[in-house]
Amino acid sequence: MAEQGAPGGGPGRDQLRVGVDVLDRELVVRVAGDVDLDSATHLEQALTESAERLPPVLVVDLTGVAYFGSAGMRVLVGLQQRCGGATRVRVVASDQLVLRPMEITGLTEVLDVRPTLADALRCC
Repeated sequence: MAEQGAPGGGPGRDQLRVGVDVLDRELVVRVAGDVDLDSATHLEQALTESAERLPPVLVVDLTGVAYFGSAGMRVLVGLQQRCGGATRVRVVASDQLVLRPMEITGLTEVLDVRPTLADALRCC
């Protein structure tokens, strides 16, 4: 897995780590740390680069995320819109600190949210 901190050494550098794994037909973007206003740009850049590879399935694994703010939710919605039907986007989230904000805002009705990475990697 290739890992990177936020670009430029700003506040998001220590808060967010993003790694990308290429599996059989899936691309998994593993996210760890805090996803907030300072770090969301880094996450968006990593997801955009991953989506440009046009994988059939793009999994965003948020199991390592400690804080997930509205900026992170905006990034996920933008990813879903950018991918359209070309790439199926799946989000892995089970921790209530991450899942609850998505439930409250209705994003779990819009995004394909799975409780585990294994569930996200299952076909269909």
